[in-house]
Amino acid sequence: MPKARTRRKNRFQFGLNRRNAAKRNKRRENPRIECDVVRAAWDGRRSARRNLEDMGLASDPNQSVPLRMRRRDLKEPATKPHVAQALEQEAAVPVTPSPPSVSNDIVLMVRRLVHTYGEDYKAMARDDNNHYQDTPSQIRRKVELVRRHCPQEWELIISSSTDSSTDITTDHSTDHSSSTDSTH
Repeated sequence: MPKARTRRKNRFQFGLNRRNAAKRNKRRENPRIECDVVRAAWDGRRSARRNLEDMGLASDPNQSVPLRMRRRDLKEPATKPHVAQALEQEAAVPVTPSPPSVSNDIVLMVRRLVHTYGEDYKAMARDDNNHYQDTPSQIRRKVELVRRHCPQEWELIISSSTDSSTDITTDHSTDHSSSTDSTH
């Protein structure tokens, strides 16, 4: 029977990439911290768990709120409570959601289609330049998107289409009449 206190021989790990292991260990020892408040209070000589405990933050959420609290497991007060307070204040600030942005390509496509076809979504779907093969409903949704989220752009589209709508119809009628004259 072997002895209880014998150490196993360390074997070389040929499959381990030493460069990646060194990077991983370096990241573990010196993490990149995005939050300014936490970065300012971070102590490089202490472990990540001890740093977070000093700030009053939890490194493991399962251990921070155990199922039952024992008398001996009561936590000592944090030595750097200003970090937790600053994070709470930052989290309490309401975030106003930004309106969804409409890409310039969609605006240009809607401008061209409305300028050419007006409100005829079926004709827009049959257009040769409908490269994404959008259905009439998809085109209608894109037009509504531009109408809702880009009101200044929509006013320009409507004003240009109403100003030049007579020009478009007259251009088409002159093209047809000239083409019929040339065939006779």
